[in-house]
Amino acid sequence: MAAGLDDTNIAWYAAATKKYGPETEHGKTIRQQVPTASKAVQPPDVPTVIEAQALGGGKVHIDFGPVASGYIQVWHKGSGETAYTMLVPKVTDKFYEAGGFAPGAHSFAFKGINSGGYSDLSGPTVIQVT
Repeated sequence: MAAGLDDTNIAWYAAATKKYGPETEHGKTIRQQVPTASKAVQPPDVPTVIEAQALGGGKVHIDFGPVASGYIQVWHKGSGETAYTMLVPKVTDKFYEAGGFAPGAHSFAFKGINSGGYSDLSGPTVIQVT
């Protein structure tokens, strides 16, 4: 969405400066007052896990803080698995809660995402699911 807005602004500026030459009052105002450089958005920091717990019955609850600008991806590696797979592509809440996990050790990792890109994958958060 941000890229689309940026494209619209660039197109407007090109059309306005074409219509109003540099010698006109409108042209001078546009060239002097409209910023032509955008402020770069930095990727978010790695999400921080405040608390992670097994709730019983194959359920887990994980609290994040501070929430990354944008949203958080949840990655998961179950017992005996060698690689993480993306479990949830977009969490916008300050927590993640889900069920259906088999008993055993489950490792979760998180990535913050915003219009500036992706954070690194967090270190693992291991929950002993019951």
